[in-house]
Amino acid sequence: VIFKMAALTNDGSTALTREIQTAPDDVYHVDSVEKVFELSRCLAFVSQHSLKNVALQFPDCLLSHSATVFAHLASHAPATKFYIMADTSYNSCCVDEVAADHVSADGIIHFGRSCLSQPSRYRVLFVFCEQPLDTAACIAAIRATRAAEPRPLVLLYDVLYAHCAALLQKEFAEDQGIIVSQLHLPSSQPGPAPASTSAAPTTPAASASCACAAPVATSDPAPAAADACAAQSCCKAVTPAPAAPA
Repeated sequence: VIFKMAALTNDGSTALTREIQTAPDDVYHVDSVEKVFELSRCLAFVSQHSLKNVALQFPDCLLSHSATVFAHLASHAPATKFYIMADTSYNSCCVDEVAADHVSADGIIHFGRSCLSQPSRYRVLFVFCEQPLDTAACIAAIRATRAAEPRPLVLLYDVLYAHCAALLQKEFAEDQGIIVSQLHLPSSQPGPAPASTSAAPTTPAASASCACAAPVATSDPAPAAADACAAQSCCKAVTPAPAAPA
């Protein structure tokens, strides 16, 4: 506890001397900004919640694209003011509600890797800025591992690769020994419910998409996750997939 308090009460030299990490051009290049930053979904989020002051939170490695993202959003939503946030109070994976307070924001769009902490006061849209993955090589490596050591295998992944989860679930649907974890996003509404990542059998999954969360898949027979998503005014209905046979 003493160590943590000391880290929060230093003289600020760490922040002043920290080097900004820029992303490689072959991953985040200008031609892919609209897709990588999911600008259409960002605009839908702003429109559906009638937001007037939106904080755009970027990690250091994506700051070089912040002006392009800002210009696109501002030109397509002229009634809304956008603010670029960087140099966050804590780690960039956390939603910086303190910085958002400084611009009287009524919503936050968080770009990049996220720890998915539940927002306490703001509507938040998480945009993971998906990273490319050689899925063929990934599948081959998983099959080789499974063949060499035929024990139950649980696949976990960073949120940046969550867009590949549905493909992996489909690929390994017939192998009951391979379990692909599923990502559960926190609600865009402020509240105490924590986010979680759970493992579930690779049964055919229903897909859900909404303006406050990235597309997710669920094979949970219980409707809790689907109901939580459907309860949001910006979300579409979600139909859980049937339960896997016992």
